[in-house]
Amino acid sequence: MAGSSNVSENESIFFADNLSFDGTNRGGALNTNGQLWIGSTASNRANNGGHVRRGSIVGSDGITVGYSAPDITLRLTGDGVYKSLSPYIVGSDIHSSYATIASAITQAVADGASSANPKNIYIKPQNLSYTENLTISDGINLVGFGCCTKIIGKITMSTAGTATISGLVLQTNSDNFLLVGGSSATSVILQDCILTCSNNTGISFTTANTS
Repeated sequence: MAGSSNVSENESIFFADNLSFDGTNRGGALNTNGQLWIGSTASNRANNGGHVRRGSIVGSDGITVGYSAPDITLRLTGDGVYKSLSPYIVGSDIHSSYATIASAITQAVADGASSANPKNIYIKPQNLSYTENLTISDGINLVGFGCCTKIIGKITMSTAGTATISGLVLQTNSDNFLLVGGSSATSVILQDCILTCSNNTGISFTTANTS
């Protein structure tokens, strides 16, 4: 390789003879929410002072690479969970899309979650526990990702359909940790969950539907 140019304190980019690294932004750190442009167009040189610069990524789906169609989209990954498989990643690190489970559920419902179009919400254990009261509906699947991810609070489902809760610790918070009610044919499937009833009855099943 012809040479190198430092882009952060600990990293270097190696480049060939036909690339220039003389831009004013070359000293900026390249990180997970940064963008690297490599090209030889006049606009890049005129606007940015060089062929490589750092910028912002817009959107949570991935990084689009390409000068014109067809572009290529690179999907971001975090701790082995591919955002191409599920964009609903809950956690406290930079690889997560949502800080709360409720916000991920809201988006999954808006995206049309149903039995025919299920949405998996992966909940990472960085926070160790999430104290939230949640409402789930048909096609919403809460999946614990990692060891002992805990939800302290009440999960309610009263609509028709099926939802799944798997790999999570469900703990009462002076109320049920799961309420299945209403008059619809409702199914909530618990898989590989740890159920902790410390200060209340854990499950309340009060649906009036005979099915």
